[in-house]
Amino acid sequence: MRVKRYKKFQRYTSFFHKHFRFQPPYRILVDGTFANAALINKVNMKEQLPKYFDGLCKLLTTPCVMIETEQLGPTLYGAVQVLKELQIHKCQHSDSPVQASECLKSVIKLNVPIKSFVKKASSASDADDRFIIATQDANLRADFREMVGVPLIYLHGNAPTMEKPSDTSVQWAERMDRKKLEVSSYQKEILQHMKNEALPNSNEAEKKGTRKRKRAGPNPLSCKRSKKQKSSTNSHSSSGAQEVEQKVAKKRKRIKVKVPKHVRELTSKV
Repeated sequence: MRVKRYKKFQRYTSFFHKHFRFQPPYRILVDGTFANAALINKVNMKEQLPKYFDGLCKLLTTPCVMIETEQLGPTLYGAVQVLKELQIHKCQHSDSPVQASECLKSVIKLNVPIKSFVKKASSASDADDRFIIATQDANLRADFREMVGVPLIYLHGNAPTMEKPSDTSVQWAERMDRKKLEVSSYQKEILQHMKNEALPNSNEAEKKGTRKRKRAGPNPLSCKRSKKQKSSTNSHSSSGAQEVEQKVAKKRKRIKVKVPKHVRELTSKV
């Protein structure tokens, strides 16, 4: 067992355990193609699969899978013997058997509703409706990828390999994580009731704050001034300038020139 493959197996298993409540003992539905591949590659499913899952595993099959594998002829005689060693999970087609692929799809749809993933599994009996599909059929695995919460296993040579969780399962898990963070309507009502009891005037304050403002007039700075206002301002400015000049002239003092006495005497004689 390679370490890289084992870690990838454990990472995918933990994803399904966290979001879809898968837990030991893991119930694995095996079809004829997987049993035949295990026989050819000499893989002991009962010994190897519990090592990869790191827990107990129950290997199951359905009567429809058994009947279809037997009808395919003596080439799959060994696969039939391998399936006979597994536990039989009763399906809904005891009266009229159907194809193995249709039988496995019906088992998943009937026993694994999406609502059951939301409910937390408290014991092993609560997780008995969760199945892991083990098949080598690529078309069947493609059909199961469109379903929510269906782990898929196939054999790569003699190594059991788990497929990466499908986009459908990943998107569903992300959506459920977002819902856990959201506040429910019931919780909103309780919070509002508690708020009203603690702050009885909070609703009135909110109503006052939401009052609409009245429409304001035009901005006087952005409007053009009328011509009358300009002329009046010019006349006011000119009159104001004259007053300033008059005040300055009044404040001016005459400079007195002192004439010497001998000069005044000479001027008087002349």
